[in-house]
Amino acid sequence: MLFEIEHITDYQYTAPVRLGEQLIRLTPRPSAALKVLVHTMPISPAPTSQIEAKDFEGNSIVLATFEGQTDHLRIVNLLSLETFELDPIDWGAPRSPFLGASDISLVTSFLTRENPSDLVGECALEMFRAADQHPLWFARSLNRFIHQEFSQVIREHGAPLTPGETFVAKRGACRDFAVLFMDACRSVGIPARFVSGYQQADIDVNHRNLHAWVEVYVPGLGWIGFDPTTGESISTQHVALAACANPANAAPVIGSFWSVSATSRLECSLALSAR
Repeated sequence: MLFEIEHITDYQYTAPVRLGEQLIRLTPRPSAALKVLVHTMPISPAPTSQIEAKDFEGNSIVLATFEGQTDHLRIVNLLSLETFELDPIDWGAPRSPFLGASDISLVTSFLTRENPSDLVGECALEMFRAADQHPLWFARSLNRFIHQEFSQVIREHGAPLTPGETFVAKRGACRDFAVLFMDACRSVGIPARFVSGYQQADIDVNHRNLHAWVEVYVPGLGWIGFDPTTGESISTQHVALAACANPANAAPVIGSFWSVSATSRLECSLALSAR
């Protein structure tokens, strides 16, 4: 599938400010299922330095620094890329072996429950037993459960709700579903991480934004992606930008500014076509 993407992140300040270092995660995460054809990212005002690097979880980042004052920060992410089908998941494969002690020491952060919910844990345990304790079957069942039993809402700003809040409300944004999914997996010992990126979505959608989904680690198979908002496994319609144990570390832009009295306003727009 071929993608053409124009993603604009626009901060406006009520008075001139001095910008601190900005950490930008808008570069597609390297994958055998993806080939970047063109990627440019004009930034205004122009940075005095712009360094490309990797963070500790393997995500591509840009570190930008600035001098002087400005009344805005505008980042335009322009992408042309192609996604590919990989070998299909063998859902009927025998249960993969559970994590060993040495494996657990490497994935501790992906097993840590930040805001544990007893309700989520009890529901997950019941589903895990019904799936014969097979991590892949459990993840597929959980993905469908959230898609079928929860209502999606659009909430452009703010941190994800806690798993308990989403579970009780039976509604949420894509990032809320992702965090709920992660907590359910971690409660039964399955490593899970938060993924942020672009998704083709419905062609009739007028307003687009970044999307969130989940990857779970299955021994013998690696990281497998699930999208609880759609109820499907990850396909060529998804382009990952960041994958993190903590959702806060997947934010597209993290930075600061200094001013005596200025406040900021954030506006984003995303134009995406796929064929």
